Amino acid sequence: MAEVDRRTCFKGIAALAASTLAAEAARADEARVAPLGSGQVGAPQTPSPITTGPSQTQGMARFAVRTRYEDLTAERRQRLKIALLDALACAIAALEASPIQAWLAQTKAFGGSDARCTLIGGGQANVVYAGSYNAGLVRYLDFMDSYFAGAELCHPSDNTGGVLSACDDAGRSGKEFLTALAVAYQVEATLTGAAGFMAHGFDLTTQLTFSLAAGLAKTLGLDEDQTTSAIGICASSGVPLLVVRTTPISQWKGLLPAQLTLGGIQGPS
Repeated sequence: MAEVDRRTCFKGIAALAASTLAAEAARADEARVAPLGSGQVGAPQTPSPITTGPSQTQGMARFAVRTRYEDLTAERRQRLKIALLDALACAIAALEASPIQAWLAQTKAFGGSDARCTLIGGGQANVVYAGSYNAGLVRYLDFMDSYFAGAELCHPSDNTGGVLSACDDAGRSGKEFLTALAVAYQVEATLTGAAGFMAHGFDLTTQLTFSLAAGLAKTLGLDEDQTTSAIGICASSGVPLLVVRTTPISQWKGLLPAQLTLGGIQGPS
């Protein structure tokens, strides 16, 4: 049997998923009774698109603040849980990798103060280093979920480690965790489809700086102005370039989301 190229396989899977998501989006638009700001009293409301607002950043903040657990359909909650289990499986599979072991040593060395957040695989660290380490675990093997939007792509589960640890630190419920993770997923996927990051030489993790900030702000219960500031801080903390991902590839490729999560959690906090 001929060997199938991994990227070709992923593209095929993504195309199938994209067609499904497009159909769901069309049905959701048809079912929408009244968007936010329509003025219709008593009509069901859904969050405005993330691009709606006086600025792009304010639009993302508005979306994050207004999104509720009830806005997630039963099917989408289920898919989000499946994505979470997939991310955890990827993390567990990466536990013995030598760069991850080095990252764990750094986490223990610098994340010991106020160490109350769980590390995947065992142990605890403060929220900054726990989120960073957990993000590195999910990303390292490069088997996590992928979202394809034409020539652009992203890995939405890059948000998982940071949002999980922030929820752990803040004592959030499972519903609150899923809501914050859904916000991060939506922001990253929408940005990926709306802007040509890779086409203009930026790394595919650039949009993670926006989405992670939105998810973390949701976790922390920030208001719209605070969330706008948090997204601005995080987005300016790292603008990785795609050229660094070209052959030969360094360990930076697998640990960049961990690096961005390290700075991202410090931003909204």
